[in-house]
Amino acid sequence: MTLQEAINHIDEVINDTKCEECKKEHIQLKQWLIELQERRENENKS
Repeated sequence: MTLQEAINHIDEVINDTKCEECKKEHIQLKQWLIELQERRENENKS
């Protein structure tokens, strides 16, 4: 699974869950994965 696929999957989980605490945790996880993806992209540009 790629980072983008993981981010897309988390979006599905966020949309499907009714548990607000779970949503918050998945949103945080998504933010971390996006940050990791951006860091990797910036490293590749160097």
